[in-house]
This record gives sequence, structure tokens and C-alpha cells, in this order.
Amino acid sequence: MHVGVEASRLARETRGIGRYVRALLPELATADPSVRFTCFAKDRDDVAPLLAALDTMPFLSDRYDVQPLDALGRVRTDLTWYPWNVVRPAAPSGPVVVTTHDIVPVALPDTRWHAVRTRWKWRRLYQGTVTRATRILADSAFTRDELVRTLGADPARVVVALLGGDDAQTMPAHDPSAALARWEIARPFVLCVGADEPRKNLGIARSAVATLRARGLAVQLVCVGPRKRALINSDGVRELGFVTEQELATLYAEAAALVMPSTYEGFGLPLLEAMHAGTPAICARAASLPEVGGDAVMYVGAQDGRALAAAIERCATDVSWRADLSARGRARATQFTWAETARITLETFRDAVTNG
Repeated sequence: MHVGVEASRLARETRGIGRYVRALLPELATADPSVRFTCFAKDRDDVAPLLAALDTMPFLSDRYDVQPLDALGRVRTDLTWYPWNVVRPAAPSGPVVVTTHDIVPVALPDTRWHAVRTRWKWRRLYQGTVTRATRILADSAFTRDELVRTLGADPARVVVALLGGDDAQTMPAHDPSAALARWEIARPFVLCVGADEPRKNLGIARSAVATLRARGLAVQLVCVGPRKRALINSDGVRELGFVTEQELATLYAEAAALVMPSTYEGFGLPLLEAMHAGTPAICARAASLPEVGGDAVMYVGAQDGRALAAAIERCATDVSWRADLSARGRARATQFTWAETARITLETFRDAVTNG
């Protein structure tokens, strides 16, 4: 099977969807030695960086080629795979499989009056994706249901393929205390991973930590991930922006808990990363998070600041409870592997080619 891959962001994006593609391509190649790939770069200038990124991936060997995106209609493939949520630009012919991780721009549109054109653009793009895709891979049953409910997707054409977490970096820094001192982080601290967007609901985490500090518990909140503004730090909150994989592993290893009060997630990879690292996790009982966390995490209402403060306090002060959550999380994380994601993905590719 010859698979075309819309890979225009792969050379630049290492986290998020970029991590998904980087983890899955070698697993697809391992699962089926007959599969080969043509990966489409953003433009001709992006061909060399994309080749360099692919060269670092094990098991791909000589089974891939790179072409600029404008060659999409000229290179003959058995199907085209779009890993970045939407079908753009659409292949002129042949089966199309798209991985839709979430439908945030449609489900949670920008409501500002001047964003009317943006809202229309995203709605049209997602609707066109549902129409054009032969099969849709969804990260969770929640995302599948959102596609059906919001965009009218045919449920028979949507396949749930949960993500893996067994590629997560788990080796912390050689001297974690020195790393924490450099960032001015004091134990105990809880960790939030992700962009500072309204749906991430970080305000309630800040408020919960402020409440606990007012009561005399010297806990800190550490936030990592992209920020559209300058980092704002205080005694109770440390914002680090982007960190390396090893730095993130250090933070997971040293945190009293991961806090994930998100109101909307298509999957929730930081939750799986935390469980894989043995970090106790506290998250909202919302969207896809219960699918990932199962019975291995502490749940709170997305708007229940009192319950969140109590959960943080317990994780920060109760060693035996923290150890129990850690063990349950590690056991739960073993159920999510990229090999299984690849198996379902390949089955979906074959079904799209065979049955259309």
C-alpha cells in the first residue's frame, strides 16, 4: 500500500499533532512492511527539513519519499492521509482518510463580532472534511460523537483510534533539584501542561492554589506550554512556556500531581503522559478525559474550585494516597500503545481503499 501523507507541519511541530505523526509513522511501517509513504512538504523549501525529520524516525528506512504539496495530484497513491484535523488541500481523487483530533474551532467558536469570517471558514473547512473523507479517525469516542452531533458525520465512517503514550520521555534531569531551583520552583507543586486557552480552564487551578496558600499550604502551580502573552509569574504560579522533553519529564517526576481542569479535550495527551510517568492526576470529569483516565485519576467538576483545592491538598500532603494514584495511573497507561493505534489506523486505511 502506497500512502500519501499531508506532512506540511511535521518538520516544525514536535508536540501535539506533530508528536502523533512522529510516533505513528514508524509504528505503521513496523506493522506492515509493505507500506510505503510519500510525505508532502509545505513547499519546495520545506522538502529538506522534512527529509531530515523523517531520517530520524526508526523503521522507515528507504520506504518514503518527499514531495512538495503542489505535487499532491500528480503523485499516484492508494490513499491520502491527513493527520491535522481537516482535509486541506483536498486530494483531487482517490480515498481520503483524515485524523480529526477535535473540532474546537466549530464546537467552541470565537464569538467576537469581528471573527465572523473566521467562524465561517472553520465551519466550512470541517464540513468539507466530513464530506470528502472516505474514513475519519477520531482520537476518542467523545470526538466521534462530536463529529456526528455537530457536523452530521456518518457514524459508520468514523473509527475511534485512541492515542498511545508509550513513547513519552520518562528520564528526568540528572539533578532534578538543580533544575527546579533554576526555575524557582519549590516542592510541593502541581503541574498544568498545555496552552493557556479558555477551554483549558486554568483560572480555576490558579484560584485553587491561591486558596490553599491563603490557608498556609505552600504549594505552587507550574504551567508549561505555549503562551500568546508574556509569562506572568508570582510566588504561587510559575509559567515556563515551552520546555524540552527531558525538562517535562523532570516536572512530571517531581510534581505532586498533574492538574487538568479542561472543559473540552479531544483526547488529553498530558493526562496519559502523567499516568505513564507515575504522576498522580486530577482532572475534570468532562469531554474525553474519563475515557483516558478511567478509574486511575481524581475527578472534580470543571467549575468546582473547592473540590479542586481539596484534591490538590490531598495529593500534596498524603503520601500513601499519592502512591496509590501513581500505581493505578501506571497500570492504566499500559493500555494505550502506539502499536495499537497503528493497527487500527492500518485497518482503516485498508477499509478505505477496499470498500470506499
